[in-house]
Amino acid sequence: MTPVPSWSQALRTGLLRTALLALPLLMVLGYAVTQGSSASRLATVALINVIIVVGIQTFTGNTGIVSFGHIGFVALGAYVTALLTADPGAKAIRVPDAPFGLAEVQLNPFVGMAVAVLVALAVAAFLGTAVARMGGISATMITLGLLIIVYNILTDWVQFSGGAEGFFGVPVVASVGVVLVLALLAVAVASVYRESPAGLRAQAVREDELAARATGVDPARAKFTAWLLSAGVCAAGGALLALFLGAITPRDFYLNLTFTTLAMLFVGGVRTVSGAVVGVLVITVGNELFRWLGDGVTLGGLELPQLPGLTDIFLGLVIAGTMLWRTQGLMADTEVDDLLRRRRPATVQISEPQPAGAPATPRTLEARALERTFGGLRAVAGVDLTVRSGEVVGLIGPNGSGKSTLLNMLSGVIEPTGGQVLLDGRPAPAGSHRVAAAGIGRTFQNIRLFPTLTAGQNIAVGAISVGRHRDGGTADPARLDEVVRRLDLTDVLDRQAGTLPYGVQRRLEIARALSLVPDFVLLDEPVAGMNEVESTEIADVVRLLAGELGCGVLVVDHDLPFILGLCERIHVMDCGRCIATGTPAEVRANAEVVTAYLGVS
Repeated sequence: MTPVPSWSQALRTGLLRTALLALPLLMVLGYAVTQGSSASRLATVALINVIIVVGIQTFTGNTGIVSFGHIGFVALGAYVTALLTADPGAKAIRVPDAPFGLAEVQLNPFVGMAVAVLVALAVAAFLGTAVARMGGISATMITLGLLIIVYNILTDWVQFSGGAEGFFGVPVVASVGVVLVLALLAVAVASVYRESPAGLRAQAVREDELAARATGVDPARAKFTAWLLSAGVCAAGGALLALFLGAITPRDFYLNLTFTTLAMLFVGGVRTVSGAVVGVLVITVGNELFRWLGDGVTLGGLELPQLPGLTDIFLGLVIAGTMLWRTQGLMADTEVDDLLRRRRPATVQISEPQPAGAPATPRTLEARALERTFGGLRAVAGVDLTVRSGEVVGLIGPNGSGKSTLLNMLSGVIEPTGGQVLLDGRPAPAGSHRVAAAGIGRTFQNIRLFPTLTAGQNIAVGAISVGRHRDGGTADPARLDEVVRRLDLTDVLDRQAGTLPYGVQRRLEIARALSLVPDFVLLDEPVAGMNEVESTEIADVVRLLAGELGCGVLVVDHDLPFILGLCERIHVMDCGRCIATGTPAEVRANAEVVTAYLGVS
């Protein structure tokens, strides 16, 4: 059965993963209980770091955006909790002029923690609209700006934070047992999110934002959801840190903690929740071992000198070693629960669905006087084109004639500068993710898969988009399985898409487009780089789309025998204009077409 994630499946997987990760965390608790107060302190800090690092992983691991700003949410959670729960006598000394009369307020510590998380979520929602619309280094720099702003506010806003000298009088109630429970809760939340439809959409954006849009995913919404959830988890970690330390300063929440937590995340493996937990444990144990060695111990009669900076050397070495020999982190893309499963070829279970045929109400996709200019270049100049349900239409022309630009306008990747794209006689929605949701799937000239996701997950992204945007839930599983079988993808569903052979990747991209249950499919050079046998297989797939599934298909390709033997009607473009339209025989005999292709009259 083609795997399509659901929240119930995500809950089951998340709880299993949490139970497995509870084992090493319970060992941390056992160490704290048996080794005294210093061990208890070390274990508590490690468990708080688990919460913080898992929070960062929820955003960075799923969206691919490295965030320096999440320690700002940790600081916000810590200081709001401190202000709401500290002893009024201590506040009379440090923050006698606290805003809103909070100098006289003292809430229950865990009520104060809940309020701090809500405040952090409100701030995150305000800032998240900017982060969600950015990507790559631009979004990362916004998060760095957030960290710097929060640090300076805490340093300079003395009435709120007590200034650079810090804040004290916070009740110390975060015992190692309480922190362990909340750490497991954070792991469960992050795990369920990663395996959920929302998490899969975020991971699709991480892999290829343009392809994600074409599969019905709204990147801004996916990133915003991950940002909001991760901010709440990090704020909870900060609140616990304040309730554990009892006294905090702005320096506790700046570059040192940022660097340490990111090192933990990347050493363990940024893409997995298990990696976040493993990274915290490895760095914590390593730091403690090298701190002990740096204190000047005697080993086998050899007295080692005191080296106070040995922990920093260890951190640098473990980061460098990980990047050299395990670039994706110790856990890479593997979760602990994956180790329990024996990987088997996925099987297709279908109930022999009847051919769909053309839809009861035929649909039309039209380009009407469509134009697109780039500066002074007129790439598409007043093109008319129509595709109806159940027919295969070809679009050919020399390189640079405007074919891909026309396809990008039809699929919403770029906006036309003139004319209209009409769907059933009405203007098509703006934005490629809305176009995909309206029933228009596409492939790309250069294959754009989600390479580190499995083939099954690639297909599932479109299937869950159907459930989000249309009535009736996700795509029909029987139809999905039939598509997988006909495209000969059954045995590769558990393999990473980026590891598949070229021809299989082409078929997978078509399957992903079909997972949207589209009424129209736009194929951009589907047989480019293929041999004759593979081209014949793709031609059979195209006939399946139009004949049995009832899709309208627009095919762009340079392989003339492929186009002429497949399409009922062909449009020919040259220099941005449509120079001929007709049957394959009419196009083959058109003198202007011969001139455009061969350069002779």
